[in-house]
Amino acid sequence: MDDSTANKVALEVIQQYKELSFNVCENNFITPNENIQMREVSLHPSVGRDRVFDFPKDLRADIEFEHLAHLHFVESHLAESGKPQWYCTSPYAAVYSGFFVAPKHVHIYVHDLLTPANGIEDAHEFYTRDLMESYLYYASEIRRNHK
Repeated sequence: MDDSTANKVALEVIQQYKELSFNVCENNFITPNENIQMREVSLHPSVGRDRVFDFPKDLRADIEFEHLAHLHFVESHLAESGKPQWYCTSPYAAVYSGFFVAPKHVHIYVHDLLTPANGIEDAHEFYTRDLMESYLYYASEIRRNHK
């Protein structure tokens, strides 16, 4: 599968997963509750842990305001094994943010699709302060300029 096809598939998986998670988890806007993820298997067989960033600590207010989050893509055998969603991680991830455009109508913007590179085995190794600031800047711009 070439990169453009893989990216298209990844975006379709995110859309399917988010539609499912928004329908099931009404009380949690951008990600399913972490306690639920620690107990339940993922709503989509290709998606693992899904959470709002908590790094860097001094940017946490901006991260929460922009709903900047990431999810892990996993091989379907992890989800099918009955392993709770929270414990399914991989070096493949998507960084995204979301905002309401109308009541019960959310736009999700995918900032980055991350794949293993240079020996990185955990998606969290990708996230530098500069990269987080960049994601926050673009999340803010997209939200503010949405028409």
